[in-house]
Amino acid sequence: MVESDVILNATAVEIQNIGKKYRTSVSRKYQQPKSIVNSEIWVLRNVSVKILKGEIFGIVGPNGAGKSTLLKILSKVTSPSEGSFHIEGRVNALLELGTGFHPELSGYENLFIGAALQGVKKAALLPILDKIIAFADIGDAVFQPIRTYSSGMYLRLAFSLAIHLKPDVLILDEIIAVGDDAFQKKCFSVIRHFQQEGVTILFVSHDLKLVSLLCQRAMLLDEGTCLGVNTPRRVLELYNRRRSRGIAWGNFSIHKIDSKFDLYHNNSKLTGALGLYTSFRCGGIWYDSLRNNWHDLQMNEKIYNIEGWNNIISVRQQWAFRIHSDETVEWTVQFQGIENIKIERIQVNVMLHEMFSEWRTGSDQGSFPLEFDASCGEDWTRLWIGSPDGTATAESGELAISFSVSAVSEGALAVVNSHPDFRGRVLQYILMIPPSITSVEKGWQLTIKGLITTVSRVS
Repeated sequence: MVESDVILNATAVEIQNIGKKYRTSVSRKYQQPKSIVNSEIWVLRNVSVKILKGEIFGIVGPNGAGKSTLLKILSKVTSPSEGSFHIEGRVNALLELGTGFHPELSGYENLFIGAALQGVKKAALLPILDKIIAFADIGDAVFQPIRTYSSGMYLRLAFSLAIHLKPDVLILDEIIAVGDDAFQKKCFSVIRHFQQEGVTILFVSHDLKLVSLLCQRAMLLDEGTCLGVNTPRRVLELYNRRRSRGIAWGNFSIHKIDSKFDLYHNNSKLTGALGLYTSFRCGGIWYDSLRNNWHDLQMNEKIYNIEGWNNIISVRQQWAFRIHSDETVEWTVQFQGIENIKIERIQVNVMLHEMFSEWRTGSDQGSFPLEFDASCGEDWTRLWIGSPDGTATAESGELAISFSVSAVSEGALAVVNSHPDFRGRVLQYILMIPPSITSVEKGWQLTIKGLITTVSRVS
């Protein structure tokens, strides 16, 4: 949570029983006589909250919960069907890429349009124009038409304009996720600075870790209803309980929350920040399965099959989990390419909780470092690497968890210590694609499978 020198006692945003409904019409053309049936769909109902001056307030919930609708109401993009709200001071909102900018005009020209929409005249914009362009850091592209911009370039320009106009209330709807890591860090630095100056920020994000780090309070929306306002930790605990799906048998269970898989033993969580996930390295950039859109294919008491698509690279994945016993689960991950793509590396990772202190393989053993190295490279701190034939095990005082891969002739197992941002111990399978393979052709398939086994060390 970010500390602030601002005393949180004045109300910046007050929402009273806000509701929003849409009217839909369905034609019953196969009935005689033909008729049109009108119905109402409420996307928000009875939402009330007070947000304080200088507060970073998180809004979380699943897709379709009503988050974006609420922000559009507060931004006066749409009107509520019932209830009311009051905001102290000037509001600036970044809701969707495309809002307020004209695609045929240059970024430079659109800065004047965007400022005018916020009530800022040209004479007031000119003294800060160079700072806006410098912060956006899109080079000469600022003089090119907006329609030629990538989503990241668009975000840079829109965010830079929004912050330099110094609003009293800044509304951010998931938009920061579009930027790269370096630009995100600049954005977070600005957000912290704004809070210290008393700017109120409404922050919607599916990145629950960011909500925990940045926000002082949060609200959970689901099916248009506010389910609670509390500290980020309490709200995210409630959110995760509602979103969890999975299977359990004996001492072992696996659960999915949104795009993340976690392992449990006797109801104790074994996995760390990223859980069980895959990652691709393409063009020097890592893409992980935590950004996939997943949907269930099959789920019963012992089998859980799920399919996921990555929106950035055209790769489909299917995970299959089958519980063999109280202590063992068989996992299979199948990859399929939808178009030609250059893949440099594929990894299957089990990130474990930092409580695991020792590791061992068939030939080596050691202790996980007590400290997580912030200066480590993209491979984090690799403690051991060997052939895929065998098992890598992490141990705590009471429990050991083993990870093995079968039916592969290439690749390697590895034991890794993560970056301090994640504070996890990683058991990993790595498949390197030879540099001679310039691209993997459309329709390619790859299947990797293995076992995860937990062993209690307490009699």
